[in-house]
Amino acid sequence: MLHAIHTLLTMLVGICAAGTVPAAEDGWQEPQDVAFVSRLDGTEQRFVVLKPQHHHPAQVHDVLIMLHGHGSDRWQFIRQSRPECSESRNFAKLAGMICVSPDYRGTTSWMGPAAEADLIQLIDELHQGQRIGRILLVGGSMGGTAALAFAAQHPQLIDGVVALNGTANMLEYEQFQDAIQASYGGTKDTHREVYRTRSAELFAANLTMPVAATTGGRDTLVPPDSVLRLLQHLQTGGSDVLSIHRPEGGHDTNAADTRAALDFVWRTVQQRTAAATEPPLVTRPQPLKVVCLGDSVTGIYYHTGGQRAWPELLNIALTRALPGCDVTVINAGISGNTVADGLARLERDVLVHQPQIVTINFGLNDLARVGMEQFQQGLQELVQRIRAAGATPVLCTPNAVIDTAGRPEQKLQQLCNVIRDVA
Repeated sequence: MLHAIHTLLTMLVGICAAGTVPAAEDGWQEPQDVAFVSRLDGTEQRFVVLKPQHHHPAQVHDVLIMLHGHGSDRWQFIRQSRPECSESRNFAKLAGMICVSPDYRGTTSWMGPAAEADLIQLIDELHQGQRIGRILLVGGSMGGTAALAFAAQHPQLIDGVVALNGTANMLEYEQFQDAIQASYGGTKDTHREVYRTRSAELFAANLTMPVAATTGGRDTLVPPDSVLRLLQHLQTGGSDVLSIHRPEGGHDTNAADTRAALDFVWRTVQQRTAAATEPPLVTRPQPLKVVCLGDSVTGIYYHTGGQRAWPELLNIALTRALPGCDVTVINAGISGNTVADGLARLERDVLVHQPQIVTINFGLNDLARVGMEQFQQGLQELVQRIRAAGATPVLCTPNAVIDTAGRPEQKLQQLCNVIRDVA
């Protein structure tokens, strides 16, 4: 961890303490420094929670997640009076939001794989025991880069993103390479995919939420080019985007621009959800257990771009949709399995858990091994046995992972029709 950083560089990166604020500002409760154990590697990680003075757990609260810059930590957005930090707090206070500021793996994170996994877990845990509404992500410098990268990889978790003086292309970015290589596990040559997936410019289509970004034309520490290209691409596609570019600006964002970026994203998020109803208050939480039975499409990660298997995403979505409900989603997918395999292990891997819902997702392996009639009979038996156990079966049609002679897409379409007929 770096301790001796020259004053000028520190100011440019956006981590200098331009002044601190008291432990509890007007309108806020005392900051809570929270520790949690990372599911990734079992290490202790931390984040700070700042709640409105009149926070009530029975009410729905939106969340502003604030990502610090290079060389700083979880306290930057909580304590510093620099415009990017103070305006973010002021905005959240007026909006009645909860502020959450994670370390996301330390001072030189750049949203490496471990930081990404921790932030997913943090968002997951935020939904446990409290009613969380919409989630906005803001960050400065390294944090702005991280905000764009995370939102582009996990758009289902983020409702709006604000990037202050970040970059959108880590394959191009040349500064702080020693720190970035340590976080990413290697160089651009040895770990190109890690750098690529943290380049939001290359995943612009995933940024479906409102996006605002500030850039400076004379910013040499984090040049604005990739972010400007990203915003232009999004604007051309009709996305909700605000670009605040100061041709004579450097590596900082003033108070007015910070506030304008946050206000734009929040106003657009509110417009999108104006017709939505408030999440219901579950006064007597009822547990919900779902078992996902299937093959590799269900069981493992490589069908989701190296990210989480879809049952884990289902767990997050159900927890978010059913605040206060004890949701458990069990992944019972095994690579290479067919409907016959599912029948053979139904009692051991599924019914023993006494689920209310069982998803069934087979077909890609059956396609290459058995006929349509045998597949249909096996699927019908699965449905009957699951219903007899008191659970509700949910049939899923498989996606076309590959198109080969053994698994042609035309035959897959026929198999999907069989699944629909059984349903």
